[in-house]
Amino acid sequence: MKKTENHAKNGGFTLLEALVVIAIISITTGMMAAGISLIYSRDASKCAKLLNSALEETRMRSLSQEGTFLLTVDSDGSRLWIEAAKSGETEDIGLPENVEITISTKGNAAEIKGKKLTVEFDKAAGAVKKASLDGVVLDKKDCHMLQIHAKSKRNDKKATVYLIFLTGKHYIEYNE
Repeated sequence: MKKTENHAKNGGFTLLEALVVIAIISITTGMMAAGISLIYSRDASKCAKLLNSALEETRMRSLSQEGTFLLTVDSDGSRLWIEAAKSGETEDIGLPENVEITISTKGNAAEIKGKKLTVEFDKAAGAVKKASLDGVVLDKKDCHMLQIHAKSKRNDKKATVYLIFLTGKHYIEYNE
């Protein structure tokens, strides 16, 4: 009887209980780290999806509605907007703050890089009618593709939106 009373008074933890608590804390910490990593990695992906969606919206409005619609990407101010040229009305689309955007061209001419892109789509075919980079109109004979790169400032996650001039089609490519 005496042994049972002494054991009941002992308020310490057993080695097994301490190991279980340490294991639970380790698993919880690991899950939190993975969650934070996922949140940070989505910055570039979210930005690319917004850019791709805005391209599609501008293209569809150009094809289906009266008037001219312009998509403008300003990488300095991290702004993106669709403008109805006739009325001057704009639809501002917010971009994630933790993303660095760069714009470049691909084609026969030397690569051109810029900060501010404006795109207009053809009403009949949906192809790129006119594109300018920092106010300079791009020649569609020399440039056949635009690349809008989104890179997370928090990590090395990247995503690129490609816009093909001839067809007006666009797609996203994710780079790890």
